[in-house]
Amino acid sequence: MEEQKSHTYKPLYQNAFIYNIEEKNHKDFLEKEIILPDGFEVRPISPEYSKQMMSVLLHYQNGDELQAAIRLKELPSVGIFEISTNKLIAFEYNDGIGTIAHQYVYPEYRNKGLGKAVEILICQKNLKELDILPSKCVALTRTKVIAITEKTKYWSKLMDANGNPLEIWWTIYSKTPQEKIIFCDN
Repeated sequence: MEEQKSHTYKPLYQNAFIYNIEEKNHKDFLEKEIILPDGFEVRPISPEYSKQMMSVLLHYQNGDELQAAIRLKELPSVGIFEISTNKLIAFEYNDGIGTIAHQYVYPEYRNKGLGKAVEILICQKNLKELDILPSKCVALTRTKVIAITEKTKYWSKLMDANGNPLEIWWTIYSKTPQEKIIFCDN
């Protein structure tokens, strides 16, 4: 009799590049000053915002809202709020295993430098508060994000001994059929 595997479905199987900010660049990076446009301010994000944040996640799963709330409570996070409305309009936080995660700027607030601001600020907090080497993973299907990342002077793509980009594979296993998760630029 053939043995039945417990988690036979893979709704997510996606390769990603790994980027970090090399130690030689930490001092300059930590001193980088962020100036926001008028009408916006930076604040940590409280766990109560996890539902709002998960509503814009490209690959939301059951349980993600609770996980995000725990991460927001326990780890550094950065939110940019519109002062006049008190609305969270841009954010980034930690994924719980040492990389930054879920950078998002609402479409009507894009092209103001707010995405770059939250990314730099969360990395600075990780270095100062947790002594964590800033790193992030970007799915190969997110070509726009890869281009933006590689254009910056502070992110370095991790390479193997032969000079080829290192890749990780995000994989989610399930006991039941699930809709396939596709990462894309948003």
